[in-house]
Amino acid sequence: YIKVPDAAVKQGIKGEVEIAFIVEPSGRLSNYREIKGLGGGCTEEAYRLIQMLKWEPAKADGKYVRSEYQIKVNFGNSKY
Repeated sequence: YIKVPDAAVKQGIKGEVEIAFIVEPSGRLSNYREIKGLGGGCTEEAYRLIQMLKWEPAKADGKYVRSEYQIKVNFGNSKY
């Protein structure tokens, strides 16, 4: 569940945070990279949410491989 940071609520921050990361063959996440941030703790919350999800690595030729993903977390539709 998304928890809108108090600082974002107080500052009226809304929008999307976009994060890129690698899913390793083991399913572990690495190489987090902020593509678009908002401030007010929203980027940190997006990282927390990404880490909560279970990620299955991509397959190529029947073997698990490293793959890069990008995900957007929307803070604009949340009711403050």
